[in-house]
Amino acid sequence: NLTYLLNMAKDINCPAVVMCPMNTSGDYRSPDKKFRDTVKILEELATIFTQYNIIGYIEPLGFKSSSLSSVITAMKAIKEVGYEGYKIVFDTFHHAIGPDSLEKLRNEYDINLTGIIHISAVTTDLFPEEYRDEHRNINFINDKLRSKKQMEYFIKNGYNGIVSFEPFAGALQLLEKEELKYKINRAIDFLNIG
Repeated sequence: NLTYLLNMAKDINCPAVVMCPMNTSGDYRSPDKKFRDTVKILEELATIFTQYNIIGYIEPLGFKSSSLSSVITAMKAIKEVGYEGYKIVFDTFHHAIGPDSLEKLRNEYDINLTGIIHISAVTTDLFPEEYRDEHRNINFINDKLRSKKQMEYFIKNGYNGIVSFEPFAGALQLLEKEELKYKINRAIDFLNIG
């Protein structure tokens, strides 16, 4: 439960807790109902976050089965709630498979509400709707998500916060330390924006 997580965060001086939406194929609510429910729960949780003085990061998941797949919708919900302790997790994987284009972000999204960027790459030959967490790696040179371009957009438009790798591919977890270090350094060199 949330208070358990917030107490743990407080104990280790962690400034934020990430909240992900429901991701189930059995959710038949309309988009408006999902939005209203999101606003309602964020209003209720704002009181708890205020008591702990910890930021609530909201991470839209781009899957079609997600109850919140759009960073623009998340932004609108935060603005409606009016609580300044909420920020958005922008995840390049979820953006690439979700409903928002970079052009739409340009026209509608407030970058100032971004709390952190999660970045990963996908190199599989599957269709985007088939991408799953286990396909997320750090081979940005062959990245079908175009994560570097997404990250560049944010940085060139004023984002100066944390960019964090978020790969889940099992193959990465099996690498020896030196090979993993090499791959991480190669990814950083490729992503470095001068």
